[in-house]
Amino acid sequence: MQLEWFLALRYFARAEGQREGRSFVRFITYVAVGGVAVGVAALILALGIVRGFSQEIEGKLMEVGAHLRVVSYTDDPLSDAASLQDQLESYDAVRTVDPVAEGVVIARAGADAIEGLVVQGTNTLPEAVRRTTTHPDRTTPQGVLLSTSIAERFAMTPGDRLTLFALDRGAGSGAAALQPRVQQYDVQDTYATSLDFIDDTFLFMGLSDAQQLLEFSDNQVSRLDVMLHDVGDIEPTAKTLREELSFPATVRTVYQQYAGLFAWINLQQNIIPLVISTIVIVAAFNIVGTLLMMMLEKTREIGVLMSMGLSARGVQRVFLVLGAVIGCTGSAIGAALAVGAGWIQQTYGVIPLPADAYYMDTAPMALHASDVLLVTSVAIVLCVGAAYLPARVASRIDPVRVIRFT
Repeated sequence: MQLEWFLALRYFARAEGQREGRSFVRFITYVAVGGVAVGVAALILALGIVRGFSQEIEGKLMEVGAHLRVVSYTDDPLSDAASLQDQLESYDAVRTVDPVAEGVVIARAGADAIEGLVVQGTNTLPEAVRRTTTHPDRTTPQGVLLSTSIAERFAMTPGDRLTLFALDRGAGSGAAALQPRVQQYDVQDTYATSLDFIDDTFLFMGLSDAQQLLEFSDNQVSRLDVMLHDVGDIEPTAKTLREELSFPATVRTVYQQYAGLFAWINLQQNIIPLVISTIVIVAAFNIVGTLLMMMLEKTREIGVLMSMGLSARGVQRVFLVLGAVIGCTGSAIGAALAVGAGWIQQTYGVIPLPADAYYMDTAPMALHASDVLLVTSVAIVLCVGAAYLPARVASRIDPVRVIRFT
């Protein structure tokens, strides 16, 4: 073992002064290591939570919506939906195409429970909706599916009758032409996606029932939901479809459909790790004070070693190595704490969240090995950089003056 490493490890293991009242050096060494550990753990956990939020919310949006939506430039339904569906299914990147009939209705359950909702008719329930029903293996809706929140507001349970009012889309103009169309449906099941803008607004039924209620023909739909084999093909496929589809059809991506939520996700990914990383920076620069105090305590020993042939560069390396040892120890402890806490959260979900604000009931966690390695590496580099100033000061000690006056 080189002399510099031996001295650095000895100073770290026995970080205490020899004079009265100097045992405080050991305490601040522990504080320096603890500061690095807390900073590293906090940053790794912050990255894990941010990644977890991103993956969870993006996954739910992909499940409740579609990668691409083919819609009309106007408010009118898409006509000749069958041929348009065949055209979309001919692309290699496309996995499935589902026609959807959607419109605003008035829902009534009893004399006082009246509310405006959006009916969505489809042959295939969205994954996030299907998974939370009492029959998750049933992909095609039967009757009407209400969210648990709507069912609670209407005081309804499966088996009850729900009355829906839709405006007649017949010819004519003016209030006299807006004749309500009334249909009654059995509530077959409930769902809960934890996405308020879905749960508080949408009810689901079969495509043919929705077309009849909304006065669509058999070949008319509000849109076509397109799912791709690879999420990475969303933008290229959308660009291709916009160029090749005939007017009035156009394409909207899931990122355009939920632009506000994706902007929120990006804000978390960019800002939160930057803010939390200041903990690591502050902890690293605490090492400056720790090493300066240690240098003052070991001044006589350094002078003796220099008089015995240890070069100024060697003294500098001792304190640089000491900073690296503190950084490695604190980083290892912090990484272990973060991985342990992350595993507990992933397994048991001990940190709850209000679902109405965060779209999930527990804090998500997605720890990546690359994040752990990156954070610990940066922390060690910062600790070595912070040790440079004390190392430079220590290397300029005059051994003759130190030995004579101490």
